Amino acid sequence: MADGWLYILTDPNLLLVIAGTMLIGITAGVVGSFTLLQRKALIGDGIAHAILPGVILAYMITGDKEPWILFAGSVVAGWISLWCMELITRKTTLTADTAVGVVLSVFFGAGVMLLGIVQAQETGNQSGLDKFLFGQAASLLPEDVIFLSFVCIIVLLTVRFAYKELRVRTFDPQYARSLGYDRPVIRYIETALLVVVLTTGLQAVGVILMAAVLIIPAATARYWTDRLSTMLIISGAFGAGAAVIGSLISYMAPRMPTGPWMVVAASILLFFSMIFAPNYGALSRYYRLRAQSRRIDEDHLVKTMWMMHESNIEKPSFTLAQIAEWRPTPSAKLEDTMKRLVKRGWVKPQDENVSHWRLAKQGRDAARRLVRVHRLWETYLTELLAIADDHVHEDADSMEHIITPEIEAQLAIKLGYPEADPHKSKIPYGTEDQA
Repeated sequence: MADGWLYILTDPNLLLVIAGTMLIGITAGVVGSFTLLQRKALIGDGIAHAILPGVILAYMITGDKEPWILFAGSVVAGWISLWCMELITRKTTLTADTAVGVVLSVFFGAGVMLLGIVQAQETGNQSGLDKFLFGQAASLLPEDVIFLSFVCIIVLLTVRFAYKELRVRTFDPQYARSLGYDRPVIRYIETALLVVVLTTGLQAVGVILMAAVLIIPAATARYWTDRLSTMLIISGAFGAGAAVIGSLISYMAPRMPTGPWMVVAASILLFFSMIFAPNYGALSRYYRLRAQSRRIDEDHLVKTMWMMHESNIEKPSFTLAQIAEWRPTPSAKLEDTMKRLVKRGWVKPQDENVSHWRLAKQGRDAARRLVRVHRLWETYLTELLAIADDHVHEDADSMEHIITPEIEAQLAIKLGYPEADPHKSKIPYGTEDQA
């Protein structure tokens, strides 16, 4: 088994394919990050499809399939398609996405028509241009990989030296314009990067799937970080990883082309990130929302016990049934919340009678602040926003959990430290010792 894998991993054809597709994945991941953040994913898809007629025309004019010749033709077609999109958007009432759809359809249709003309010629069937639709990484030659390496280096160096301008334009175009970062040369560099990257992946991935290779790694990286510099690295790594996986699957199953499997691998990585990413994954969000819901339940319970004690000073402890009567809560949920509060030291049993519970000092301090914030917010809504006092309770019940001590202090100052809320309930200031 080990010998079999060793043979696979040392096969020169496979290493050539992996090297070529990894270079495509890295450059597409890096440039795709800017495209994704600028919400230009649809434009990338349009350019990728519009490149096809440039490739066919370059071959028809020269009769040669040298990488740099096809590259030049596809770059020209990409620039023309982008210019057409901008012209349609500026000079007509059509929206940007409609312009992309029009250009994509017209250019791609023209490319397929030209491809049919070429294949109708005597040597057309041997041209191999039909592989540009879905790609054929297995046809990569050493000179192709050298060319891809050159393009990859140029793209990465361009991003490195124009990083500051590209970053500002990506997140705040108006601010970039005020700083002089929105010069025509910067816009041309940004556009050239997109066109070049889409063009370099045609032979291996194809015009139909290249937009996916551009966007999916970037979308995957977005789940893992909030920093652009880190996102560029992660996106390039995911693009390279998808290329390796797609190449290996295509090698072991020759009838399965590399390009589609690159997209499938990238999609699997995206799906994995959507679930397991630490900050924005579904599991992470679920546990954060669960923790927030539990904290709100705990706040409600200690606040309820404090208000029950406030209404009956002679009775500092209560049963779960009495608490549920005051604030209706399912018994299982109430028991679970009480257990967590006992572990936190906010609630403790009354003497040896574990059926009655009372607030500990930490619980009383926390409950006092919740009640204070709740009543200050109700006062703010009624006095300064002129909202009826019977319409403010639910809003205050939500805001009491998110108002910070700094906002609380500003509320108290702005309201002049009122003694009672709109319902004539006392607002408890300070701590227990100061009350």
